[in-house]
Amino acid sequence: MTAVAGLSFAIGLAFFLSGAWPVLGFFGADVALVYLAFRLNFRAARAYETIRLTGREIEVVKVDPAGRKRRYVLPAAWLAIDIEAGHSMASRLTLRSRGRGLEIGAFLGAEEKSGLAEVLRAGLERAAAPVFPDEPRQPA
Repeated sequence: MTAVAGLSFAIGLAFFLSGAWPVLGFFGADVALVYLAFRLNFRAARAYETIRLTGREIEVVKVDPAGRKRRYVLPAAWLAIDIEAGHSMASRLTLRSRGRGLEIGAFLGAEEKSGLAEVLRAGLERAAAPVFPDEPRQPA
């Protein structure tokens, strides 16, 4: 921000000294808008989601930029993972279970959503697979 402000001030000062003094105000407004855009972007980056998959359920905790948490729990036995293909971030990744739907990863790109869907499907398969204890070996 210091570099942007310094460059804008230097260019604005050049315009001011050549007699075009109103331009200096526009350069100041540009710096203020860039600063505001950075602040909003950094604030939005504080939002995140955590996903925990167990054999019985999937838990999604969504934290918004203000730090407020919302927790969703869906049973894993009836879980379906839907991904609607779209352009870039227009695709949607939705967890559905017993008539309830929950969109996850809204801030991810299309490839990242596809990768997350694959990981979740693989995790569901492992969670649903029966676990058998090792059978005792018989002597040869």
